[in-house]
Amino acid sequence: MPLFRVVMFTAIVAAAAWTPVRIHAEPRAQALAPLLPLSDQDERSTQETGCTSTFTFSRHDYLQLVGTELLLRDRYGLHSCRFTTVATEDLETGRGNVSCSGYRLRIRSSGRATSNLASDSSSRRAVLTIDRGGVATSMRGIWGWHAEHDRPILRPEERRGLSQLEPIRSHLDFVCDVCLIPAGAPSDATYYDTFASEHLATALFTKVTVTMTLRFAALGMILGALVSPVAEGSAATARAISTIDLSKPFATRSPWRFTATQGEDVEGLSGEEAPGPVSLCISNNNGQSCRPDADDILTPEDGKDAFSEPHVLGNVALVHPSDTTTLLLVEIGSFSAMNGDRRVATQLFGYDRGRDVFTRVYAHVTRKNNNQEIRYIAKGVLRGFVISAEPTSDAPFGFWIIVNRSVASGVYKQVLRYRSATTYGDGNRLAVIDSEMPGIQRRLGLWRVGQPLPLPQSGCANPHMLHGALRC
Repeated sequence: MPLFRVVMFTAIVAAAAWTPVRIHAEPRAQALAPLLPLSDQDERSTQETGCTSTFTFSRHDYLQLVGTELLLRDRYGLHSCRFTTVATEDLETGRGNVSCSGYRLRIRSSGRATSNLASDSSSRRAVLTIDRGGVATSMRGIWGWHAEHDRPILRPEERRGLSQLEPIRSHLDFVCDVCLIPAGAPSDATYYDTFASEHLATALFTKVTVTMTLRFAALGMILGALVSPVAEGSAATARAISTIDLSKPFATRSPWRFTATQGEDVEGLSGEEAPGPVSLCISNNNGQSCRPDADDILTPEDGKDAFSEPHVLGNVALVHPSDTTTLLLVEIGSFSAMNGDRRVATQLFGYDRGRDVFTRVYAHVTRKNNNQEIRYIAKGVLRGFVISAEPTSDAPFGFWIIVNRSVASGVYKQVLRYRSATTYGDGNRLAVIDSEMPGIQRRLGLWRVGQPLPLPQSGCANPHMLHGALRC
């Protein structure tokens, strides 16, 4: 007990000596913060569509990410930056920095997510680091996303009405490393005294936490040793979610089989419950070995990350590019990011009878939030082709249309790549690949103007052409 009193007294004295420096530094730091809140007009100015992510501090949005477009405002005005899909993923996940209008930005999320299924939204605490010319500042706030159709634009009087229902404590929930004083917050000593009390409580809590951690370290190691065999045994709870006997369709020389298993639900990247990991196996020895490795397709070239592991199994089917050819099609997806985006991949596997092995003949990875798509064509003049649509990174913002087909060796090769006539925000309700089908077939010599238009997959019996794209 005497030792604990000494620790408490030391913590109080240290906090009291440190707090005034912090308190007096915070008003001056306000001038150092480079970003200004976005207005409603700013947020409505985007031409992008899709899920919207915002970084919010004291009920004001300082960053807005819609699709691949980021909006921010400083004293020079409103800035809009378009990112590649990789850079967008870096910002969303906190994996790396992104650059926009002279700022280097990074968002690191922490804690469990707060999700609202009714409004299709999720948010969690986060730190935004802003670096301009080597001078870095930080803001602690909320990084959240919501679906576009649930994005209300509130009038000022509506916002004031909501703010009256919130406790004053909401002003103090997130303290900046270099602090920005929330708009409308009191500027007298009471406000700063509240910060001082919080810092003192934080210092005391940290001291007690360290003491308790040291005291129970040995016990923790013992418990960890006891629990670890249970964790390893959890793999046994994986259940088969898809299985296909490949020996008959491919007339294989040995008993090949495709099996997909999925583990128990896990905690997702935003703290929500997420589907367990999916494991894919093509094997001729009852799963003792899996050949080829079908799980690694989501891993980037620079190494594994949070989206490298499959957690969603899409379509699994036997497809027939020709009357004499059979392939195994497998679609998988990763964890969902905070804005609902994820990596998705499509793979095709063929059988080499001479070597009695399965090989991957086609693979492509993309994402899903910006109308990307990978489509295997099962019938028609493009039977057996695979078409993908990827967003461009520069104006006019459209899509790269990429067409692959099987060649003599059985491997798929790219035979066409062009920039789409379809653009963002053009009001076309057809999928990008459907709207580009006349352009694809014309470039491949399979359709010409004056012939009946290619019909979309569904929902449009009488399409028409406008500005080089199919519309309904």
